[in-house]
Amino acid sequence: MLVEKDTRTSSKAFDAIHCSWYNHHATQGDDAPDDVQACFLEKEGCSRTNHAQIVPYISAELRDHEELYQHVIKTFKALFEWVRQELERHLPEEYEILSQVASILPGNACSPVEPFTSLVININVSTRGHRDVGDREFCLVIPIGTFTGGSMVMVETGLVVDLHQGDMVVFRSCDVTHLNLHYKGQRASLVMHTDKEMQAWLKNRNGWAHNITMCSYADST
Repeated sequence: MLVEKDTRTSSKAFDAIHCSWYNHHATQGDDAPDDVQACFLEKEGCSRTNHAQIVPYISAELRDHEELYQHVIKTFKALFEWVRQELERHLPEEYEILSQVASILPGNACSPVEPFTSLVININVSTRGHRDVGDREFCLVIPIGTFTGGSMVMVETGLVVDLHQGDMVVFRSCDVTHLNLHYKGQRASLVMHTDKEMQAWLKNRNGWAHNITMCSYADST
């Protein structure tokens, strides 16, 4: 829950819930036979084959906080649609690149934060300088709450952006070191992004596009 906080006097780490689609360490099928379903195959020389990561999968935090996630999606449905429209209008090329992944999630799943596939809910958020090297293209940040301070700093570009509740900033989080300054009050943020490893799923379904298991996925594009 959101609490009153002054980050100049408090060092407590903030809470974050990653409601994400991942494709990390995907089980590749480039050399697998075409006519055997992937779940019946075993990787040679390994004691265990990770069948759960043949296709992209949702984060454990999303499974553990499904009810909270659904409340957030319902509450911010109009906001997410406005974000989608603004991105499509102002960044059409980048929007198209990210939408390619969002449109081919396993099981015909739909991302409520399209064109992104992941939503991070940060609570009482205060970050140190970092890069999100696992992000594809760029991410989007929207702060929420009643607070003063908390400006976003983008180190390489030399920008300090004074963000207020409901403002939106889009930037290349994998390339630009970023942080937010100290704040006082109640502050959370919604962060939308896409896992960079989703590129392998987009390219050839993690090497399984030729397999009978993936026919429907491959035909969808």
